[in-house]
Amino acid sequence: MKIVWKRDAGRALCAGREFIITSIVRNELNGRRKLHNPDDVVNTVKENGTWGAAYMPCPFPKGTWEITGMEKIKNRYSRR
Repeated sequence: MKIVWKRDAGRALCAGREFIITSIVRNELNGRRKLHNPDDVVNTVKENGTWGAAYMPCPFPKGTWEITGMEKIKNRYSRR
């Protein structure tokens, strides 16, 4: 199945249907995440479920990607 996502338009096309999909993040580039605030630290998650290195979130990169699976989350603000 092919999914075409127009990131900047916030729309995805799949099987003749259109979906709203966004990649809006809080980061230092748009001023919505402050580098000096410990509450805004985001960490990677290792395969074993423990926290990894800190990083600064960014929008999903443009390009062609193969989607290998989907995961439904219970809370849209959760990390899992």
